[in-house]
Amino acid sequence: MYKTTNGFYPPDNNTIVWRYIDFTKFVDLINSGTLYFQRADRFEDPYEGLYPVKAIIDTEFKEYDIVRKQTFVNCWSMADNESAALWKIYSDSKNSIAIQTTFDRLKNSIEGAEENVYASVVRYKDYNKTDFFGIINENIWAPAHRGATVFPIIYKRTSFSFENELRMIYVNTPVKYDIDESKIEGGKRIKVDLEKLIDKIHLSPYSEQWFRDLIIGLLQKYELSHKEIIKSNLFDGLK
Repeated sequence: MYKTTNGFYPPDNNTIVWRYIDFTKFVDLINSGTLYFQRADRFEDPYEGLYPVKAIIDTEFKEYDIVRKQTFVNCWSMADNESAALWKIYSDSKNSIAIQTTFDRLKNSIEGAEENVYASVVRYKDYNKTDFFGIINENIWAPAHRGATVFPIIYKRTSFSFENELRMIYVNTPVKYDIDESKIEGGKRIKVDLEKLIDKIHLSPYSEQWFRDLIIGLLQKYELSHKEIIKSNLFDGLK
């Protein structure tokens, strides 16, 4: 279920959020009825989930690395409109999808899950210039899980600020420093109510009619045919 706590900063309920995925991930979502949370150290950015101060990363990497390996993230983008950059980056073909919803719908969609899930807007920092004490002051009330501070998961480097990211966060608690890393799962599936989750489905601006027909058939199979399907006109020419 959705939970709140100090140290995480959820957006307003009416905030519009997007998840850009390829077709296979969309099928997985619809078929499994789960959101996939990826382990924080499995992302492309090697700084994910580490303390947002370069000097601390250099001296205390192992401590924060074991914490992030027990932290799992599902990523969304906050925006009133679709993003040309995210279409290109996070969908690997012309047959891709963006799920549009609101934060209110997103958090309500996981109310039936057994796991505690948190949410936070990402804060973007220059890790080479970030002040150690400034970060401490920002997170003075952030909770610790058996001594492990998990708030670094809400930070990313400024190079990624175009994502305007909202993170859904799950932490294996209590966090353990003596855990066998080979036994930590690479991702976590959390039950989601698709009816509540999905507001609109946007198709890639490069998609063709047959792909729309395929999505319509898929939604009918899972009793979601009433969901609005919109083909992006982002790159349509002038008429």
